[in-house]
Amino acid sequence: MLRRFWLFGVLAVVGLGASAAWWAALPGAGALHQYAPAAVPAGAPFEIKVLAGTWGVGNAPHGRYRDWSLQLLKNGEPLGVPMAPTTTAREGDRLAVRFVLTAPALADGQPAELTWQLRFVFDKQPKLVAGRHAIAVSR
Repeated sequence: MLRRFWLFGVLAVVGLGASAAWWAALPGAGALHQYAPAAVPAGAPFEIKVLAGTWGVGNAPHGRYRDWSLQLLKNGEPLGVPMAPTTTAREGDRLAVRFVLTAPALADGQPAELTWQLRFVFDKQPKLVAGRHAIAVSR
């Protein structure tokens, strides 16, 4: 009787181990961390940095993220054309994507609010992600 329970226990442990190994072998999800200034003077250059990471087997973000662009918005309206990244490099276990932009001039002297949208492809799926916060532009 004890042998039967012992055999069941061994089979259960082996089965759970095989199941866990199978799940661990699947590519995991991705994560983005966006860094941008809260405010910039009109006409000044500034940087928006995105750290893209993944988890699980095949977690190298270089092969899973591609075709980056950033659309800057002024008061909710597109400002210029979408930009390609200025640089893309590995930073630790993440992909660092940097966009260097220039704040628009303020012709009417009124403060403006900049936001942005990121477009990229992750695991062959096109994505559109809004910027984290607004950037105040002042004289």
